[in-house]
Amino acid sequence: MRPRGFIEDWRPRQKSLDLLAKVEAIIAEYAMPLTIRQIFYRLVGRHGYDKTEQAYDNLGELLTKARRAQRISMEAIRDDGFVNHHPQCFARNRLRGSATKTLSGWHQYLDECPPDEAEIHAVSMACRTTVGSHR
Repeated sequence: MRPRGFIEDWRPRQKSLDLLAKVEAIIAEYAMPLTIRQIFYRLVGRHGYDKTEQAYDNLGELLTKARRAQRISMEAIRDDGFVNHHPQCFARNRLRGSATKTLSGWHQYLDECPPDEAEIHAVSMACRTTVGSHR
């Protein structure tokens, strides 16, 4: 079983340190939380990182350790969590109530964001909801 919590004495190999430097540059370039997959594809496109499941898994493991060692901020990497890919269907008379409830949840969330991040989150949520509802 993997230990939980923060890692106080983490000593990654030089190869891992080199990869972390590239990841930190990507995070700094975008100046917003990114998913591991977004970081992975920037590494593939810009740095020739292997585009394999094993390479993706290795990156995820490295980033988990780097976050637990507080080398990379927990907030720098976004976890979108579970997305329901089943379309939601509503009777015509229930559609307005459901849409209003969803939008009020978004408004409450966006009210808590700094103004310069609110638009990005709104677009991200709208795209994720739109794409997810058509799969």
